[in-house]
Amino acid sequence: MKTIITILFSLAFIYASSQTTFLKSYPYWQNSQGYVIIEEPDCYVIAGIAQSEPVGNYDRLFVLKVNYSGDTIWTKTFPTTYSGSVTSYTSDAHGNRYIISHSPAGNVHKFDSNWNLIYTGNFELFDGIIEIKLLADNSFFVITDHWGELIPYKINSENFDLIWYGDVLENEYHGYVSFVAESPEGKIVVVKNNWGLDPLEIGSTVYCLSSEGNLIEQYDILDYVLGTTVFEGENLLSLAYHDRQGGYNALIRYQTDGTIISTNDISVENYSFRHFIKDGNRIVMAGNYFGPNLNFYNIAIGSVIDGEIEWSYNYREYQSPYAKYYSAGITKTTDNGYLIGGSKQAIDYSSFLLKTDFSGLLVGLKPMNCTNKFKAYPIPATDILTIEGSSMHGLIELYSPTGILLSGDTFNENYKLNISSLPKGVYFAKLITSRETVIVKFIKN
Repeated sequence: MKTIITILFSLAFIYASSQTTFLKSYPYWQNSQGYVIIEEPDCYVIAGIAQSEPVGNYDRLFVLKVNYSGDTIWTKTFPTTYSGSVTSYTSDAHGNRYIISHSPAGNVHKFDSNWNLIYTGNFELFDGIIEIKLLADNSFFVITDHWGELIPYKINSENFDLIWYGDVLENEYHGYVSFVAESPEGKIVVVKNNWGLDPLEIGSTVYCLSSEGNLIEQYDILDYVLGTTVFEGENLLSLAYHDRQGGYNALIRYQTDGTIISTNDISVENYSFRHFIKDGNRIVMAGNYFGPNLNFYNIAIGSVIDGEIEWSYNYREYQSPYAKYYSAGITKTTDNGYLIGGSKQAIDYSSFLLKTDFSGLLVGLKPMNCTNKFKAYPIPATDILTIEGSSMHGLIELYSPTGILLSGDTFNENYKLNISSLPKGVYFAKLITSRETVIVKFIKN
């Protein structure tokens, strides 16, 4: 079990940062659930499904555009047939966006770059489409669901003509496609998470297809569920978790035939991460922090470097102490921060966005796992930053606002950090002790 990273906060830490951060929910509809999170040149976008009014079926797609501070610019809704969720998203070479809403008919919704709806259909396939991915050759890989049988197709993204249909993907479990990944050589891996009763998810099934849609490998993994899955060369990297159980995560590297290469346990108590992005030598994850008896779920963000937890935090809005947040994905932003979006369940469902800085922090809102053990002063500082803490000794590393390591040293319980040569700005000091790691955020004047 890895130690949760803690962080120093004081009143002096609530200031304007070079990276905008926020946590906001958007209760514009009776019930809405966010699934797609995107950064555009001047805004962030979250899209998902909503109920019609008065309360009825989930038969509306919504698109919500916010500025970089999280303030709403506009909202749009579009009719669809009954849909339990948004199951997939991609874009094409021309900047058009495609959202798949799960329904018996299967709905592909094509939007132009201004989010105007320009096509609704299913590419004239017989069954409903549940997954879509743009491949390296700018064609679409799509999957349809035919009474529990998954059928893969390759579609021309320009005119929607059929290029090929592949082998049927079968197994004994019902479930949903969670991830599709393409290798540099054109192999396609499909990960399906399997439904159970308790736990709700009972492992995953992995299918490996050739570039022509032929099934090469198929195997079940029943000890855990696979989250984000990507290719690393010809091998796979997956984030594994246990359904509705905080405290288990692992990064698993394996061959496409299922042979395990390595397993790194990155578990943090009460945390369950399901999504990740690679950011240089970091793996940054999104998921949930589970409260006692599962009476609330917080938004969780964590970072792994070289197979070890760097930090992990969880957040919620203070006006919603017993809400359940469901993270749907994470993306890196152009200001080197991280954006997580998804759904918040209080009385009704609404969508939320969490924007943090590069160290997972939300300026002005204290993470739930903060201990406030250390003092740092003065803030802002000009020449010397004093860091105090009882029985404190170890290593200190100084980082730039973009996460570049500037210097390293040893420290004791009354350490004087010389910052006189630094340009004005925001900096981070990482304190590494035998018991924990603490990140101190400060301003240099």
